[in-house]
Amino acid sequence: MVLKMSKLACPCGNILRDCGQDDTDSNWGYIIKNKEWFDYQDEVSKILSGLFEAYKTGKHIEWIKNNCPIYSDQPLESIISDIMTRLNLELGVCYAKCNNCNSLLIQSNKHENKYTRFKKEEL
Repeated sequence: MVLKMSKLACPCGNILRDCGQDDTDSNWGYIIKNKEWFDYQDEVSKILSGLFEAYKTGKHIEWIKNNCPIYSDQPLESIISDIMTRLNLELGVCYAKCNNCNSLLIQSNKHENKYTRFKKEEL
């Protein structure tokens, strides 16, 4: 799972806020390996195919209760969003660009909040 935090300190002293929490912040993002991305797409396709098949056969309520019980009374859009969110939590590592020194900070391991710094001259 990619860990999200509220602050990250760049070695230059700048504090970067809201790591990965604000989708509109262009200084944060994720690096995803091709295999992870294709595996994610395959898993989403498989799950959604099951959900759509359950809708076609009238068994969608049972499917939702078995696969997304907390969303049993929610619209289909919320259920699909939940499925995709649960699966994408395992994708990639977080990166951040420091506005002060233009360094790129890349999460070393998606299960830890440790970052490696790359200075602009090294890129």
